[in-house]
Amino acid sequence: MNKTSTDLFRENVLFMMGHHNINFQDISRMPNVGISASYLRQVIKGEARSPTLEKLDVLAKLFRVRPYQLIQPDLPEMVTYAASIGAVVEDYLSASPDGKAAIEQTAKAVSKSRHGIE
Repeated sequence: MNKTSTDLFRENVLFMMGHHNINFQDISRMPNVGISASYLRQVIKGEARSPTLEKLDVLAKLFRVRPYQLIQPDLPEMVTYAASIGAVVEDYLSASPDGKAAIEQTAKAVSKSRHGIE
């Protein structure tokens, strides 16, 4: 089933609220956000049929994503993947020289395996 942009928007807003541990009241209490708790409830229920670009921009800024990502089908996977990549980079940067060598060796082995190179 192909989901509409409205469906994706609803699912992604709900996902991002959970990801950032933000609830309806938190957002409505934030100064200068311009999004009410009642509007967010309408989004989650699928009753907000045509979110304005302004609301899309506000929510994207709040969730630290680009506006188009709020209607992108794979946003949850991308957010999870980005967090994993960030953790690997942090580990690499704080690793000893031997640790960095081990991380690099593992990355090369995974890459070869993925591309069928022995």
